[in-house]
Amino acid sequence: MPHVEVAHILVSGRSVGFAYQVFPGERVSVYPHFTRLTRRGLKPLAPADGPRPLKFVADVHLGKLARRLRLWGLDTAYRNDFSDEEIVAVALRERRAVLTRDLNLLKHKALRHGHWVRATDTERQWREVLRRYPRACVGRPFSRCLVCNGRLVKVNKQAVANRLPPMTARTYRCFYNCRSCGRIYWKGSHYAKLRKALFAMRALRGKRRRKRG
Repeated sequence: MPHVEVAHILVSGRSVGFAYQVFPGERVSVYPHFTRLTRRGLKPLAPADGPRPLKFVADVHLGKLARRLRLWGLDTAYRNDFSDEEIVAVALRERRAVLTRDLNLLKHKALRHGHWVRATDTERQWREVLRRYPRACVGRPFSRCLVCNGRLVKVNKQAVANRLPPMTARTYRCFYNCRSCGRIYWKGSHYAKLRKALFAMRALRGKRRRKRG
């Protein structure tokens, strides 16, 4: 198990850190972040809900997931030519949580936040990330560019009318422009699908909380 996925280490019932030296006869228990312990005053080795503010960097295998996270308004760095060294550097420099399908990448000792994405389907990957980082559920849809991760700002329709397909210009009124690359966006059918998927995830999380209570 990579250290970034370890929430608690107990040695003979005592909470310890990664630097603790184990002695013969001691009982060691390791708990991941998704395990909730009832022991009071037990703090995780690293924040369970990721860095603040919550930001991600995704490896080369998670391009579709990166777009989905950006669509939901989550700051997600991604390039299809990222090397492992670059991902670690970005994560440390910009305080991002690493999302990867490569288990070995998360074993880099300098990393503090990260998650090994188990699912291979994009929809399941997205749900998995929302379960691992609950704060990701509070997103701002349509606030980031799907291509470059830049911020989107609302623009006057007349200012971009000459760049719109005729059907789009006739159908929609609200448009957004990326500050970084200049791409234009509008709330099409995919926006409604995203909201529906999020509400389903929130309902599922609510049911789980009621069962635990």
